[in-house]
Amino acid sequence: MHILIVGGGMGGLCLAQGLKKRGISCSVFEREASPAARGQGYRLNINDYGGFGLQECLPGTLYSLYLATSAVSYNSKVAKFDSALHPIGSVDFGKPGQDLTNSHSAVNRLTLRQILLAGLEGIVQFSRTLIDVEQEGDRVKAIFSDGTVEEGDLLIAADGIRSVVRRRLLPDTEPESMKLVSIYGKIPLNPVLLKQIPDAIYNAINTILGPERTTLIMAFYQSRMPQQEAAAKFAPSVQLDPVDDYLLWGLIAPDDRFPLDLMRLPPEELLQLSIGRINGWSADLIELLSRTDQSSLFALPMHTSHLVPDWQTSRITLMGDAIHAMNPAGGSGASTAFLDAALLSMLLESVSKGEVELIPAIRKYEQTMREYAYPTMESSYQNARKIFLRESEKGEKENESNIE
Repeated sequence: MHILIVGGGMGGLCLAQGLKKRGISCSVFEREASPAARGQGYRLNINDYGGFGLQECLPGTLYSLYLATSAVSYNSKVAKFDSALHPIGSVDFGKPGQDLTNSHSAVNRLTLRQILLAGLEGIVQFSRTLIDVEQEGDRVKAIFSDGTVEEGDLLIAADGIRSVVRRRLLPDTEPESMKLVSIYGKIPLNPVLLKQIPDAIYNAINTILGPERTTLIMAFYQSRMPQQEAAAKFAPSVQLDPVDDYLLWGLIAPDDRFPLDLMRLPPEELLQLSIGRINGWSADLIELLSRTDQSSLFALPMHTSHLVPDWQTSRITLMGDAIHAMNPAGGSGASTAFLDAALLSMLLESVSKGEVELIPAIRKYEQTMREYAYPTMESSYQNARKIFLRESEKGEKENESNIE
């Protein structure tokens, strides 16, 4: 049995690790030219489901390396403030008496991708751009832009929100634009700056609600162990880039509040625009944003998938953002993809052992995936409407005078 995985992002690589761990042959086809062909983003939240997925898929050494390079977690609080940094509420998702020393928290995206790529030499192929898929009997074909064709027993689409496979298999199921845009940046942390950060926002995930439906999200990444030191201890053959601690921020607002050419603006203009959007907010916030590493800035539009009606199970299936893209409000997108990878790995192991046929196994994956992914996706969507668009459950705009 040979599995074709289209997409070498987080979910596809996690799946490849899970299959390799179980002795199942697979190939990963990634359209980018190399792992460093484009920015990988920064802080990525990992919940318990995502941690379970990583543990099921990664060999022990790489799982230990993931934990060692994840963020220090002093608390599990999500705090909410107005633009003057006056507290307006918080939620603690921790459990009474919970030991956070080795809990799942957050990772640096590039670090985790380097961990997920470890040991997959010869499995991951770069510069492979998929243009079509075909099924012929008990075989499936992946057709690439360079004219080459790859065959396997099953094709799994992990090719993200703009999935070519989804458009071919499930037309008219494109993710919806939320008409929101986020500008992201990171602020390098040093001992002097740490002392200047207001205690109220330190080491929490912070949501700061400003006027005109403008929201500032801030979250810390402070690695439990330096990346190279952790690699030397747990997986000496793995090369990890050093990553300094940082404070990640995302400025989110309706897209009509930004210039039409926002995605093409140079970093220095993105920073000026962001600081301008919080003019009149807390002076501490303005000072923090002014310390942003300009090279880290980028902008992204927000999209979300919606429930896709059941489709006929075949030798082509989907995982991660290709089928359940989520906006960042719930912080669950990557973790849900890792859970997909774990479930697929376990079911395909049963197929390889002759315990179940392939199509029934994929049908079980799709049914189970819908049960956990779609409620998470809908919750993320509703959270974004409430937090970022300031809509009530009835879809009405909330009175922004209640926020300031």
